Amino acid sequence: MALPGVPELVDGLDGRVAGGIVGDIMPEGGTVTISHCLNTGKFSAEAITHTGRGRLMDIGGIVGRASSATTTITDCFANTEIDSECVIGAGTIIGAAGKGKTFINHTFAPARENINSVGHRYNQVTGDVYTYGEEYVQGFEAYKWTTLDFENFWAVDKDGTPVLKTFADEVPSLSGVKR
Repeated sequence: MALPGVPELVDGLDGRVAGGIVGDIMPEGGTVTISHCLNTGKFSAEAITHTGRGRLMDIGGIVGRASSATTTITDCFANTEIDSECVIGAGTIIGAAGKGKTFINHTFAPARENINSVGHRYNQVTGDVYTYGEEYVQGFEAYKWTTLDFENFWAVDKDGTPVLKTFADEVPSLSGVKR
């Protein structure tokens, strides 16, 4: 049960929505902010044929569907692989941006073939989502090419993509590395 004025965070609707951090954000009139989060993983989905139409799934690396609430995503990184054969809205950041306002700031994802950062846009999405080739988000290149907050939240992984400091095995010094 959601509190009045607070959007309900739903982990999928009958298997039709999946997100790396949140499945679906709803209802209308609420505000949700997602900050400093990381998703690494792989999504795949089978077609759902409730009405014989199939393909009723929205999948996003951070949010599956931002329905009617005002949604802000800030300082996040999604290194997500999506098998998009069976989905309608597939995005490295958001599967589908619904009727609510969606703001994306300083959020990054490696470029994926045939998948945009936001799958379906039913309303305007504003802000700055950056998609880079893998070589620009690996090791110290991630520090050079992104605006992720490495001072407070993120750490360079010398052999991989950025990680949250909380989960880092080590936090290499950035002294002398130019941005």
